Amino acid sequence: MKTLIRHLAVVVSAVYAASALPARAEMLLDWNTQAINAIQANSTDVAQASRDLALMSTAIYDAINGIDGGFTAYFVQGSGPSGASMEAAAASAAKTVLEALYPSMGSSFTTLYADQLSTIGNGQAKTDGINWGSQVATAILTARAGDGASNAATTPYNPSGQIGRWAATPTHSGPGYQFPPTEPGWGNVVPFGITQGNQFRPAGTLDVTSAAYAASFNEVKDLGSGTSATRTAEQTTAAYAWAGAIGTATAAGQWNQVAANIIQSAVLDLRTQARILATLNIAVADATISAFDASYANDNWRPVTGIAYGGDNVVDFDGNALTTGDDFWDPLLDTPPMPSFVNANTAIAGAAAKVLKYYFGNTSLQLMVDTDGDGIADSLVTYSVDGALNDAKMAPIYGGTDFGYATDAGALAGDQSADYDLAHYFLPVAQVPEPSSLLLVAGGLTLLRRRRRA
Repeated sequence: MKTLIRHLAVVVSAVYAASALPARAEMLLDWNTQAINAIQANSTDVAQASRDLALMSTAIYDAINGIDGGFTAYFVQGSGPSGASMEAAAASAAKTVLEALYPSMGSSFTTLYADQLSTIGNGQAKTDGINWGSQVATAILTARAGDGASNAATTPYNPSGQIGRWAATPTHSGPGYQFPPTEPGWGNVVPFGITQGNQFRPAGTLDVTSAAYAASFNEVKDLGSGTSATRTAEQTTAAYAWAGAIGTATAAGQWNQVAANIIQSAVLDLRTQARILATLNIAVADATISAFDASYANDNWRPVTGIAYGGDNVVDFDGNALTTGDDFWDPLLDTPPMPSFVNANTAIAGAAAKVLKYYFGNTSLQLMVDTDGDGIADSLVTYSVDGALNDAKMAPIYGGTDFGYATDAGALAGDQSADYDLAHYFLPVAQVPEPSSLLLVAGGLTLLRRRRRA
């Protein structure tokens, strides 16, 4: 019975949301754009970017939900002031979070904030919304202040130098140039939804002497080389499009852009938008923590190292007769400076795709992507959600930055994290529908049956 009531609540909410156009439909997407601009301008790495987006979106959600109600709170319990403006609360929450995270960019946040508030009539509702949004955001920021993110980059990590284990990887920045390992302590950061970073850690990685490892080795050696003769133009485009390197939106920001594209084409009220973005971003943040935990725990080398040690006619370094090394092999893209298994970008993709399909099904979307690696989005690509996930999973292989078994493990870990978060957070408050809602429920059940068949 409780399950049925929960489904009815979801359906009624969805039908109500579709019954009228929302006011200020793009205000939350504008804040997402501001956050992504800050991530790019500050060369924020993917781990910190995922946390920042989750902080902002949960603050916005709790600020709106505390006024409008209907769903379980994420962190801040209780109700906001009666009659407070949800729009003012959302803008205030977003600005408070972003100013705390990126104080040097405060003027750009102030400009957007002032623009949005100018569309809201002056009065007690506006004032109460502003104060409530700031209060909620401050509470979430305070609660997360000691979550381990601030010292994740300085957590001790010493490469073992053993066969099959990670070694510092060269970049295309110049001879001998290497980046330090990225956020080695990120797997210990307190998750946003899942219970702990190792909750979905795979049982073990592939032995470098196995046939399965050799298959992944040979795949990336062929498709991921900078001079590959078998990688197609479309595959090269996918490699660049989903690279998510530092200085870009990162994979976390890119999947927010995907979500924004889908949300923009739908008719959704402010609360529904906030719920979707909060679900997406805690799932992405949790998937990132899971990926970093598993990667540093398993400490696998990347293709640029493994292929050099793949063995030759003199010494079979990796002990696998099915691999042939190449000291001069060079990947298409720079290898991220961290161990493998599981791949972080594909963990993010798996989580984001799971959330988006939960809310929208395998819908179509358009996305501006970088197709030549210059950091500028220069091509509009049309995807389904599944198509975007598949390209994101294959991109590290096409770019030569990771093995296929690591991208598969990443997508699975992300899917599992999202599953957990969808089952435990942002749930409708179970209510027996009012008699006046019966027609809406009947129509909603038809939509639900169609969704199940999809």
